[in-house]
Parts: sequence; structure tokens; C-alpha cells
Amino acid sequence: MRTTDEMMGLIIKIGEEDDRIHGIVLEGSRANPKGHVDAYSDYDIVYFVQHIKSFTLDAQWTKSFGDILIMQKPDDWHNHLYDYDSNEPFTYLMQFTDGNRIDLILVDIHNPKDYYLSKEPRKILLNKGNYLPLKSSDTFNASFNTSECTLKAFSDVSNEFRWLCLYVSKGLLRHQILYAKSIYEGILMPQYLQMIKWYYQEKSTQKINFGSFDKYLTQYMNDAQKKILMDSFPNGEVLDIWEKLFYIYDAFHVLSNTLAVDKSFPVMNEEIISVKQYLTDQYIHY
Repeated sequence: MRTTDEMMGLIIKIGEEDDRIHGIVLEGSRANPKGHVDAYSDYDIVYFVQHIKSFTLDAQWTKSFGDILIMQKPDDWHNHLYDYDSNEPFTYLMQFTDGNRIDLILVDIHNPKDYYLSKEPRKILLNKGNYLPLKSSDTFNASFNTSECTLKAFSDVSNEFRWLCLYVSKGLLRHQILYAKSIYEGILMPQYLQMIKWYYQEKSTQKINFGSFDKYLTQYMNDAQKKILMDSFPNGEVLDIWEKLFYIYDAFHVLSNTLAVDKSFPVMNEEIISVKQYLTDQYIHY
């Protein structure tokens, strides 16, 4: 795997040698002083270019970055095709065979949109002749901070969690395993994760960045807490999904009740008990 210095040197060198490229910006975790960076962290790069069509009509130039294992062009997708006659921003996502990855956004200097005004953490790697109105920023990336735990938010998430448990049980009763598992992991689990994030945010004096898909969440948990979370994920067996449904139900409410006490929020104890009994009755008749 090429080193960080090698990758950064290559990214800058390509920009320096190409007259069409006027500026280069590094964004994402590698530009964030509080970011979690390792060898697998992406290089989030913005090239500010002239004549963007010369970059988008032929992708052969991207081979200059290295041996590409797989590439994706999210701005040119089957349900939203890119207009190659336009000068709209364009993205190349490139995974290289050596393990490095570059997420490259091309922005035409004659159609910069809001890229000059971005408040994301960023480092200016190149600005030829100081032509572009670019500034570095170490502003903390708040996009992955959790929302504020207000009484309304707490009540809604708690209610949504219990409501979705009924969807899971209905799917299991109908032997619709894909439906039940999709609801469980795709919609129910995020409610539980939201409660966990609120719990740890309330214990911290600083805003916590949990990262995309909550990838940093477990860093704030001890081994016992992590085990509870990991044990709440079901496999594909019907009885295991039933078992994990009751498991996560109890785990959610132990946590939410603790948070409610800390914040002096009322708890819907009657509803909590009633919904669990309803789920138990459904399981018995399964």
C-alpha cells in the first residue's frame, strides 16, 4: 500500500502538471483535526478545474492515480444520468488495488456552486496564483454529531421503537423473514443506536462525532456495553429474531429509563409493559 506521503504527493503533482486544474482541496477525516485517520481512510479530494467536460467525457486520465480495482460514478447513475454537455460537478470514486481509495470531486471554476463556501474541515493543497477564493478550515465536522435529546425527541424515538417492534413481530407471524429482518436491522436498530448516542452524549462535555454509520460509537463503550449491543443483532433464524427482539426491547428500555432519570423526563411505563406483553402473547401463539 502506498503511504500517505506518496498519495498526497501524487494528488498534488497531477494538479501541478495539469494546466486545467487550478486548485486542490483535501476534505473529510484527513482534513479534520479531530478525525479518526488510519491507512484505510479515504482521500476526499476536490479538484477545481477548467473545462470540466474534458475530465468527464473520458475517464482514462484517472489511471494516473494508480491501478484502479473498481470505479464508481455516482453522479451518472441509471436513475439520474449525468449531462456530459454540462459543467456540473462530477465525482469519481476510485478504489485502488493497493488498498488506497480516492473520492474525487471535480468542480468547474465557472460553476462552483457552494464549494467555495463549504464549512467542512478542509486543507488547501494547491491554489495556483491564489486565483480561487479558497480558505483552509479546521472547523469540527458536525454532520455526524447526534441530535439534541429534547423531551419531544426522546418521546418520539421511544414511541417509534415500540411501534416498530410490532412490525417485526407481524413479519415473524407471517413467516416473512426478509421483511421482519429488514425492519429490525434497517429501522428498529437505528432507534436503539440513537438512544445509545444520546446516553453517551449526555455524559460528555463536548460534542461527540460518532462518524458515518456510527462507526466510532463503540469507542465510547466498555466491553460489557459493546457485548450488549453486538448481541442484539439477529441471525436469519426465526426463533433467533424472536429472541433478539425481546433482548433489544429490554436493553432499549434499561438505557432509555436511565437517560430519562438523568434528564428528568417522564417514562411511559404502562405502554412499555403493555407492548411487551402484546409481543409475548404473539410469540406464544407463533
